[in-house]
Amino acid sequence: MSHPRFLKARILSAYAARTPEVETRPFLEEALRKGKKIFLPRIDEKEKRFRILELAKWSELRPGRYGILEPPLDPRRIGDPAELELAVIPGIGFDREGARLGRGEGYFDRFLVEARRAYKIGLAFDCQVVEKIPCAGHDIIMDEVIAG
Repeated sequence: MSHPRFLKARILSAYAARTPEVETRPFLEEALRKGKKIFLPRIDEKEKRFRILELAKWSELRPGRYGILEPPLDPRRIGDPAELELAVIPGIGFDREGARLGRGEGYFDRFLVEARRAYKIGLAFDCQVVEKIPCAGHDIIMDEVIAG
């Protein structure tokens, strides 16, 4: 929460963590307290992508696909990924160059193509950072990985 990119960003996206991901609730609640516009993914199974919806408060989140907490579907709250200044991204693993191993369905890679202006931070536990993650041409590299 003291990261300069977080402090500066007015519009950001993150995720509601599920086991075994790095917990994000304190981060999300702090962003809301600071008056930042924060968006969380909501999976659109038909289009095989997700949309980002503005988070108003933690208590509105409900389990969606894969048990992931999502904001309610409200067309007025759909965000534009191109406006994001910061994107906080989960992963199964990351390497020291910022390559990310996801769950294999490409939701975040497709999203990050649209979020081209956003500074991309991968959140991980130390044990999730390895020397090398194999990358394909469609994989999006993180600008930074924070592990602890």
